[in-house]
Amino acid sequence: MKTFKRMTCAFILLASALLIFTGCGSFKRLSEEKIYQEKIEAFFSALENEDSDALKSLFSKTVIEGDTDLDKQIEKLLAIYPNAKTDVKFDGILGGDYENQDGHFKSSAYTTFPVVCEGKYYWVYFKIIYEDDVSKENIGVHSVFFYTADEYCAFWNNEKYPDDTGLLVFSDLKLEKEVRPIERWPYEFTPVERKIRVSDVEEFLKTSKSVTKLRETFGLPNAKGALGTYYYEITETDGTIQYLEIGAPNGDEITFVKIVGEFEYIRRVL
Repeated sequence: MKTFKRMTCAFILLASALLIFTGCGSFKRLSEEKIYQEKIEAFFSALENEDSDALKSLFSKTVIEGDTDLDKQIEKLLAIYPNAKTDVKFDGILGGDYENQDGHFKSSAYTTFPVVCEGKYYWVYFKIIYEDDVSKENIGVHSVFFYTADEYCAFWNNEKYPDDTGLLVFSDLKLEKEVRPIERWPYEFTPVERKIRVSDVEEFLKTSKSVTKLRETFGLPNAKGALGTYYYEITETDGTIQYLEIGAPNGDEITFVKIVGEFEYIRRVL
């Protein structure tokens, strides 16, 4: 009898926790990331198979009926995207919108993630509505904004996402400089013929924390970020592409140095 009571209490506590976590009753929110990933996989499966009908069917009924440009944008995406396997660099949902009105739930999820296909980089803003108790026709993909690397590099930190639904493909802009992903985000990159070893930078940092002296010693950075951030390509690696991220947000003094890859943080140096 005691065992049964303990199990009952445990179940009640678990159920209460789930209700709090999911916004007082929306159990679908517990599976949010799984639902989201499944939609991403279905989208890129249809794209790789050049299946325009399958792509269109992923969008909600509301979008399909209301977006007069959807077919044209799907054709544009199929025209600019390589017919090859995609490496999706999704690493978690950025945010969502959640409503609860008189026990009726509406839930959406969105994020932006990079993808790689045949050596080319793209960035995708992807939003779905996976729950709408009042208007079921809203359930499905809500909006996809698809950017080439050049387009997203020019867009990033300078613009806001369009207030639109359906599919929008941005692929016309061509930048003069090469664009590379560094820790998941696009940067204009200037190649430099040199070799920089982490050990050399570590030795330098023992005697100086000056960006000016760093440039005098190693040359100009390959790329620049916001708030006094500089990137140097590391040539002494195991073959993977890596970069030193140098941070000097307060002016000339270096406050942090870390090693990053194309899509990930690797380790801190300073």
